Amino acid sequence: MDKPKIIKSELFQVLSIKSFQLLWSSQVITQTAYNMLLFILGVIIYQKTRSNAQVSLFYLTVGIPAFVFGIISGIYVDKFNKRSILLLSTFIRIILLILIVIFRHQLLIVFILSGLVSIVGQFFVPAEAALIPRLVKQELLLSANSLFTLTFYSAVIGGFVFAGPLLRQFGTTPVLIFLAFLYLLSTVLLYFLPKNLGTTNTANKSFPLSEMKQDVLSAISFIKKVIPVKQAMLLMMMSQAVISIFLTLAPGMADQLLKIEVTDASILIMGPAALGMIVGALIIGNLGSRFRKRSLIQLGIYASGLILIFLSSVIYFKNYEVVSDLFELIFYNKISQAILIITSLCFFILGFANSLIDISCNTILQQYSTDGNRGRIYGVLQSLISGLSLLPVIISGLLADVIGINKIIFVLGLCLTVFGLFASGFFKKLMKENNQSI
Repeated sequence: MDKPKIIKSELFQVLSIKSFQLLWSSQVITQTAYNMLLFILGVIIYQKTRSNAQVSLFYLTVGIPAFVFGIISGIYVDKFNKRSILLLSTFIRIILLILIVIFRHQLLIVFILSGLVSIVGQFFVPAEAALIPRLVKQELLLSANSLFTLTFYSAVIGGFVFAGPLLRQFGTTPVLIFLAFLYLLSTVLLYFLPKNLGTTNTANKSFPLSEMKQDVLSAISFIKKVIPVKQAMLLMMMSQAVISIFLTLAPGMADQLLKIEVTDASILIMGPAALGMIVGALIIGNLGSRFRKRSLIQLGIYASGLILIFLSSVIYFKNYEVVSDLFELIFYNKISQAILIITSLCFFILGFANSLIDISCNTILQQYSTDGNRGRIYGVLQSLISGLSLLPVIISGLLADVIGINKIIFVLGLCLTVFGLFASGFFKKLMKENNQSI
């Protein structure tokens, strides 16, 4: 009698691929190190200046290089061995982290080195994303991207949640040395990827200006022509802009609204958001193929907007006696503790909603792009995300010091909700006219 066939879940099928395991593990470690670095430097700057605008300036230092070098990195990824690019980018960041340790008391140099870390990271992301479709079958792409989203936001938890306590317990230098060790471990894992993985067939690997310009224009032309890709990129830019804004406002939100230690912002604000993203990634990885990606995206937009409006309203009305009495009755806690609980729950939902958008859009990009242009597509995406997120980061940081963080949260929620209402009909019409759908 034949043995019954064991049916593995889609997630386990993806995880059974050894090369995917190595790339996946490397992503966890690298993103953990990077998120810890961002949070630690952001906290240090806020503690020294008590200014949201100064924290915005720091994220500009990271964001501007990403905007400038994003497209260029995508061109290199399409022309060179992607394994080599991954290895080189992690090794260079080890050196940069050592330099940050040496010059840690000179903020200007730290800002410059942080910008260089960002530049090098631009080559890692498109190379990594371009390899995923080479490692898994198309029918498993949604699950593969769910795992990468799961680990990406697990790294947010590992980075943001533990960065504050580690910084407080051990100080700046030991933590930065630990981050350099994490990058070294990532480099070792990447070394064991197959050497011919991601090798291009392009014979000409020179980079005359005219050729680079043509590569960029071809990528932009492809994005304009393929409507689902254009939509996915627009939505991912919006999603990442929201994340960037809250990374900027997190220290001030902890200090001014929640009245907690700035280092605890990682646990009580960004931690729940990252946990929500992980839960969303797990659910989509196992059940997401049963739903239209467009429906998941729309649900994510609406949920994000409405939960931010709700959170802002709760914080605004907390000083009203009726509201404070109600919260204390429901949560059996003082109003300040009740607000902490509500805030954490709201950020959990916000993270869950973000995962619906991010995973679905990544899958769309990979399904509609090819091995020959996928790196360039992700390079353009990185540049657009970095460039377009700079403006809301600047504005949110400056306005938070002027009108208050809570009003920024309300306006952001209102904008997302309105965007969801108008975008739904617009996208349907656009796809119908071009006979394309997602």
